[in-house]
Amino acid sequence: MFVAGPATAYSEDWLMTASKMLAKLQWSAVPRSASQCFLTSSCRFTRPVCHLTPEAKPSRALPTYQHRNISCSTSLLSGTANVKAVPKPRTHWTSRATKPKISAASIIDSVFEKNTADALPGNRISPEERLKDTSVYLSNVRRRAFLSDSGAYRSSSLEILKGQEKRYSSVDDERLERLMKDGSCEKISSLPSSEIIDFLGSLSRAPVTKLFSMLGLSLAEVSDLACQNIQKCNDEEFCSVLIALCRLHPLSLSPENLEDLEKECERRLNTWDVNTMLLVSDWWIHIRRKSSFNQLILRALSGKVGEMTVANVVQTFYVIGECQYAPSEEFLQELADLSQQHLESFTWNEVGIMCNAFIKSRSRILSRPLQRAVSARICQDINSANSLDHYNLVTAMRFISRAYFHSWRLFEDIARTLIPHVAGMPYLVPPHIVTAFAKVRHFNKPLMDAVGMRALQATDSDVRLKDVWMLLWSFCRLNYHPPNSTNFFSDLIQHLVEKSEQMDQPHQFMKSLVSLTFIEQYPSNLINRAFSPESLKSYEENCPPDIYKHLFSLDCSVAIEQPQYSGNRLPQAFIEKFWQCPHGSRKVTYQKIPGLQEIVDGLQCILGGAAYLKAYPILPHIRTPLDIEVHLDASSNPMLLDSKPESSLDELLRNANGQEGVQRLAILAGPRAHYRLHSKDLLGVHVMKRRQLKKVGYKIVEVPFYEWEPLLQATELHRHSYLKAKIFQ
Repeated sequence: MFVAGPATAYSEDWLMTASKMLAKLQWSAVPRSASQCFLTSSCRFTRPVCHLTPEAKPSRALPTYQHRNISCSTSLLSGTANVKAVPKPRTHWTSRATKPKISAASIIDSVFEKNTADALPGNRISPEERLKDTSVYLSNVRRRAFLSDSGAYRSSSLEILKGQEKRYSSVDDERLERLMKDGSCEKISSLPSSEIIDFLGSLSRAPVTKLFSMLGLSLAEVSDLACQNIQKCNDEEFCSVLIALCRLHPLSLSPENLEDLEKECERRLNTWDVNTMLLVSDWWIHIRRKSSFNQLILRALSGKVGEMTVANVVQTFYVIGECQYAPSEEFLQELADLSQQHLESFTWNEVGIMCNAFIKSRSRILSRPLQRAVSARICQDINSANSLDHYNLVTAMRFISRAYFHSWRLFEDIARTLIPHVAGMPYLVPPHIVTAFAKVRHFNKPLMDAVGMRALQATDSDVRLKDVWMLLWSFCRLNYHPPNSTNFFSDLIQHLVEKSEQMDQPHQFMKSLVSLTFIEQYPSNLINRAFSPESLKSYEENCPPDIYKHLFSLDCSVAIEQPQYSGNRLPQAFIEKFWQCPHGSRKVTYQKIPGLQEIVDGLQCILGGAAYLKAYPILPHIRTPLDIEVHLDASSNPMLLDSKPESSLDELLRNANGQEGVQRLAILAGPRAHYRLHSKDLLGVHVMKRRQLKKVGYKIVEVPFYEWEPLLQATELHRHSYLKAKIFQ
């Protein structure tokens, strides 16, 4: 199979082998084909594009799995492979007649010309260019690494490809020689379906050297032949056809071919066992075509959990992660329960696949024991250079931070374990770690300081916009200024200024600016760019809907805290067209949060009625469960308030100096979620809110959870006395 991959330098052995092959074929140089073709690891004389680093190889003994035979692919069960597919733009043909012919010759020409040129001295691609071109590809390959951890995956994935050549027989060789004498598909297409299927089966097992010899073979015609005859295959032959198409070239499959294959897969789905479903699912993942069929497979697998081996469970997690879809929460929980029982025998690649499934499918993590088990593995293996690698560490930390429960001791153990290693980590790892802690509001000063120091050691080529955003969001959310805070924040802002990609990733750029407002940092040149007409157009075209609440929040914050700013602002027409709920949108009313209704009831009692207070979001861009506005006259008596539900930003700014003799109070109920865990320190956004309320003329009255919650067990008289003291003293 010939699949395209990013250019890389090849060893002298590889070049020698390639040179011999070219000489044997009496090769003549031809211009590179226009088709985008890539080289896979199934080609014997290629060097894989991505090598696992030493730390990525598991030190523990690989688990022993119980094998389960499959009915349709028993003859395919030899060997393993690490099949790497690369997503590339594909041509969509309007009809079979207009479909371009892709020949084996053009593929080999393309691959050899590009890769041998890259291998010559002086023609090496710079690490920066290679990283830019291959980041998505390497991530895909890295996720597939678990398939090489155990032979248990041989029967249910494209690991089967490496063993295909061992099954190539003299009968296969004779058949291919006989049918390919003229290098054309015309003779083959006139054969009975059974012989065409046999021919495709032989292709699926043919050595790479044999595939090289078929220079006149039109892969598009082979694909058409396969799709025209698949309904006459049995299940074993159908799998052989898929493997043949995969080995030849998946880009030769037209939209019509794929539609035919998908319909045939749907027709056969209910007759397949677990291994066959996973094998076919892996084929669809490998060719990198968006298909709803894998969702059908996952729904079918949800009824077969009892038939799964441990390897099947892990591979099902892989399919969930790649599809970013889980049929149901119950199905995911069943898989999680099975995984928890065998987690100690998992390699870290397998643990990473399980964690990635929860992350990509955006599923809730309901199993506290599973979270504890993954955390224990982190603490156990972080000091082993050959066990837990950085890729899986990041995935595991993201998994833990998604849980709907939190163990303080567990995160403290993880922090204590990670701190000595932060200085030596690749730059992209520490931002993910502190983001995981910030998500659950867990503040660990030594860890934050270590990450702050590591951030200052980065060169510009190390830093992505995503890393800048994660660092800014984490530190600003936790409202923490490290000892080197001046340099830390100025360096991150400078990275924002220098990153040419920021308009290619406008969402992360905007969220970085909003995070800076938490700590009262307003880089005017970046704000001016963020509100420029070109940027606003980019937001409309490239960003999810929540970008508008970030724009609105930034615009309001600039108006309140930077009145001297004279650059671009958010146009009113833009606000009206794309109005979204502001930052911290109040999805749950205060009546549903324990303890808050008692505050409102108590204030109504001591002030003289509901007309003397307004429970609503005072600032239009920051909405929290309970803000209460109260006005007192010069004699500290409560004043009646109008029934207008909310004030606009312009009204707040006009009334910032207030009426003479009138004191405006902002009574802020502070639930636990507004504070760091196990702390009385507010999160950054709530510090900003109080700062801005003061700037528009309000006096802040705090009713924090650590004072109010104990009073819920006291008498009503005690609660009223507490509120009176807060307001009138």
